[in-house]
Amino acid sequence: MTKLIISLLSFIFIISTIAESQEKPEKMNQNQTGITISLDDYLWKHRVLVVSAPSEENENYKVQKEVLSVAKEGLSERDMVLISVFDQGNAYINGRQISDSSAETIKERLVESGNRFTVKLIGKDGTTKLRKNEILSVDELFRTIDRMPMRQREMRESG
Repeated sequence: MTKLIISLLSFIFIISTIAESQEKPEKMNQNQTGITISLDDYLWKHRVLVVSAPSEENENYKVQKEVLSVAKEGLSERDMVLISVFDQGNAYINGRQISDSSAETIKERLVESGNRFTVKLIGKDGTTKLRKNEILSVDELFRTIDRMPMRQREMRESG
């Protein structure tokens, strides 16, 4: 009986670990601080909003973060992840620190050179859908996403 219970508990642990890893494409790398991510992990699953700034103390970044913080439900409904990268300091995905190597890869692919504030919306297909060098309103963000054919299909299927 004890072997059966141990086997069942092991099975449940393995299944829950697999399920958790499928839900969250980011991986923790034990040799560095932060999670290791690849933008390719989000293709066809999530829309990615990349906010880049010289530092976390950048005034535009602070305002953009506040603007987005009141729209968590709408962001979740639209399968959004938020990546914040900085010329100085750490990078984050949905508030969790990203490894330095992942942050550098994201900067190389998506952030233009120069110390300036930029917001980029990357669609589920991996292409840039919107780019701004100023604060992006939630209304403009959601309007842009809701006009996309894939989002139109998602709304029809869910409702």
